[in-house]
Amino acid sequence: MIGFILIAVVIACSSVKASDTWENVHIICPNSCVCQQSHFMDLSIARWIQTRQSGYDETAQAQTNENEAYYENDMSHTFNPFIKFAMCMLTDNGNIKNLLISLPQDVEALVLLYSGDNKNVSISTTDLQTLSYLTTLEIRGTSTSQVKFFLDEPLDFLKYVNFENIELFGTEKTKRRSNPSHPSELFDYVPESEREEYNISLEINEEVEIVPYEVYLIEKQMSQMPTFYGWSDLTVLRIHNCKLNELQWEMFDGLSNLEHLSLEHNGIKIVPPFALYGAPQIKMLSLARNAILDFNYRSLAGLLKLEWLDVSRNNLTKLSELSFPPFPNVEVVDFRYNPISHIYPMTFGVMNNTIHMFIGSDISSLDLSYESSFGSLDHLRTLILSNVTIPVLNQKVFKGLKSITKLTMQGQIRRIEFDAFAEMPMLKELYLSRCKIREISMDIFYGIRNLEIVDLSSNELFFLPNGLFDEQKKIKEIYLQNNLLTDLPTRFFDIPSVKFIRLTENPWTCSCKLQQWKQGITNKKRSGKIPKKCVKDFQKREVHCTGNDDEYSYVFDNKLSPRCDQPEDMKGRSVYYALRKNTKCTMVGYAKPVNATSEVIRMKVKAMEEFVHKSFESKGKKSNPMKKQRQDQFKAKYRKSVQNNIEYLLSQKEKRINEVKNEI
Repeated sequence: MIGFILIAVVIACSSVKASDTWENVHIICPNSCVCQQSHFMDLSIARWIQTRQSGYDETAQAQTNENEAYYENDMSHTFNPFIKFAMCMLTDNGNIKNLLISLPQDVEALVLLYSGDNKNVSISTTDLQTLSYLTTLEIRGTSTSQVKFFLDEPLDFLKYVNFENIELFGTEKTKRRSNPSHPSELFDYVPESEREEYNISLEINEEVEIVPYEVYLIEKQMSQMPTFYGWSDLTVLRIHNCKLNELQWEMFDGLSNLEHLSLEHNGIKIVPPFALYGAPQIKMLSLARNAILDFNYRSLAGLLKLEWLDVSRNNLTKLSELSFPPFPNVEVVDFRYNPISHIYPMTFGVMNNTIHMFIGSDISSLDLSYESSFGSLDHLRTLILSNVTIPVLNQKVFKGLKSITKLTMQGQIRRIEFDAFAEMPMLKELYLSRCKIREISMDIFYGIRNLEIVDLSSNELFFLPNGLFDEQKKIKEIYLQNNLLTDLPTRFFDIPSVKFIRLTENPWTCSCKLQQWKQGITNKKRSGKIPKKCVKDFQKREVHCTGNDDEYSYVFDNKLSPRCDQPEDMKGRSVYYALRKNTKCTMVGYAKPVNATSEVIRMKVKAMEEFVHKSFESKGKKSNPMKKQRQDQFKAKYRKSVQNNIEYLLSQKEKRINEVKNEI
């Protein structure tokens, strides 16, 4: 995943340039400012990077282990150094240029805040040129303020920049590349479908889209387009709510060290060709919370180092092979809250190293009727799909997802066919809550041997087939709450590995059939992760830890007890209360579940014991001419008895099978 260590190390090195005793000397700080030493992680831009990283990093877990040896080699404090920090409140009548001049010249992080409503507050990069030790700059306004920031001179010493609720402008003095080459001259990727089906070459499109450069220069000067050309050390750039709704590739030209770029809340509708081509080192890109209608495979061309892409909360309606250029290193892709209705085959062939993917919105249903929509995603481990619409879920939908370990789906899936997940042999967690599922096959988990969590809650299931989880030797948690179940299959609780089964909010019919239920399984919940136990080897100077990262502890909770819906006098009562207090589970009116094989053996043994007993009684008696005849009659009676009982048991089994079929 995208590393945060590099950023912090750079800050640590840069903080050594100035005095380490900033707190111990008399610092002249303007009255409207606060000057102090502060941890780098206290800055909003640092927290933003960390939040983005930990949001998708499976290894980022809270440390709860109290064993000191576990932290012996913990070096996290070295990546959160003290920096010389100043925060200033801008006023309507203040002279911003004089304010910046009066700041300590070795300040490393500067935050400028404005909360007024003056429309004429402006700052320029020229005003900041004297702060040569500065590595971090944040300028934040409000939704009602109109702070103007003019990029007239490049700030080549800045590494981390955050702009919120301000407007960016270029000037005639703004540094720009002389005689730049258009990125299309270096980009030669064309999807097969476009080249073959439409016979449209890249060169033809370029001639249509590119106007003479002299005309373009005039248009650029008229629009006062801001550009960060010359900000050569810039590593993190965050521009939110700044009305930067028209992107041009020159804006980010020359940012060869930029790794994190976020352009959220800017009203962007169109991402033009090669918009970010000038920043080829970008690893984390967020275009979320805009109004983007579509992507072309040249829109984000050139980002071969990209690892994390967030285009959530836009207006994308479809994804196809023509949507994206090659992203060979992308690991996380977030398409959530886009009204995507179709995913065409081969869409993700250009990002086949993706590990986590999120798709779906509440606005439009996601049609998964196309086969191989997720083809080529050989390394995908997490797939979350919202508002899915598919009448029958079968294995063709997930063809090629051989590495997936976590699948979450929500929407409308009426029926799940047998071996629907056979293409996912590594699947561990399956979440199918709120899918309106009515019917599932007993073989839906065919081919899966690693399932640990299955969530079928909040559906419309009224029946579970026998043997549904028989092959799942590792399953720990089963969620069946909020369905229409009245009973469960025989031996449903005979799963050795299961930790709990959630059965609340179902209309249970409380009868002696529920005697097999186990309160210690239905009334449990997960309480938290079990911390690793670590011991330090002082001779080898190593720390050895035992335990698993995904082991949980469970606690008993009576509030999770399933409750009766029938009979009427037990309505709302706990199932176990009904069994214990109000139900007389006798053989009268209640037939225990029949196992034909075991019953036949039992009857054979009983009959044989009776036969031996009668034979023993006849020993020592005088020979009786009728003895042999009686023995023959008894043997015939025994054989007839066994035969009749077998026929009866088989008829009962057939009758039960027919009842189940009728219910389905």
